[in-house]
Amino acid sequence: MPLPLGKIPGSVYWRPVYNLLEDPLTVFLVNATHVKNVPGRKTDKAEARWLAKCMRSGLLQASCIPLKGQRDVRDLTRYRTKLVQERVREVNRVQGVLERANIKLASVMADIMGVSGRAMLAALIAG
Repeated sequence: MPLPLGKIPGSVYWRPVYNLLEDPLTVFLVNATHVKNVPGRKTDKAEARWLAKCMRSGLLQASCIPLKGQRDVRDLTRYRTKLVQERVREVNRVQGVLERANIKLASVMADIMGVSGRAMLAALIAG
């Protein structure tokens, strides 16, 4: 029997439960806008039974959830993107500190965090 799970596909609250239940059960994630359009009872215990009936009757459409491997690749890609963005922010902070100290390394080199840029920064720190 399909188990309708949650009505919050825009958030991440459904993910841990979905990850636990996807192997032993067939789980469907239902979009809240689809549930709101179907008339019926919406009280805690009765809601679960009602949603299951609606799903079996074909009144609800399951959201498309990628396979576990694809979800893992997407998570890693998002994490890498965030790391790259954080590195860029840190480089910009270093460049800002240097410019406020009237040191214009960016005007003489393309990458202040390259090998020669780091060597110059180490020399500046050493005095």
